[in-house]
Amino acid sequence: CGVQGDGCGGQTPFCNPCPNGQVCGGGGPGVCGAPDAGCVKMTCSNYPGLCGQQSDGCGGLTPDCTCPSGQSCLAGTCGVPDAGGCTPETCSNYPPGTCGQQSDGCGGLTQFCNPCVAPATCGGGGTPNMCGFIDAGICKPLTCGQEGLMCGPSGDGCGGLLDCGPCASGQMCIAGICKGVQ
Repeated sequence: CGVQGDGCGGQTPFCNPCPNGQVCGGGGPGVCGAPDAGCVKMTCSNYPGLCGQQSDGCGGLTPDCTCPSGQSCLAGTCGVPDAGGCTPETCSNYPPGTCGQQSDGCGGLTQFCNPCVAPATCGGGGTPNMCGFIDAGICKPLTCGQEGLMCGPSGDGCGGLLDCGPCASGQMCIAGICKGVQ
């Protein structure tokens, strides 16, 4: 449960709500379990080099973690601005079965990756940006809000494509979240 690393330097939307009576982090960081009154919440200092909100290990999130002076937040990771030296990732950097637009690791998006082999569709199995099979109308498309996205394109979990819109002036869309350009 909770916000997880996406394996590419960014973060997933808030994953898998916990059943009633359990909280995210009650069974350990990112794991559903009974609330623990003695849980010691993690802070941004537990996540060196990462920015944005992180799991506090007790069912909640940290405040928005910021980068040290002179560094920028790109896809959830702090780094020194590269003045154009960042090498964008391409679709070949993602595993087979991944489809749709992905983060390029430099604040942008890849082209539309890996068309699925019919009858599979992108998001058709219920997992956004993964090839899968449509479930004969049972699939309920996700909204941008349900996926925790503020901007950019994303799969709707049923083979369709969502447009979560642009960010306000002075902000950049990074992994579906509008972030101020630092």
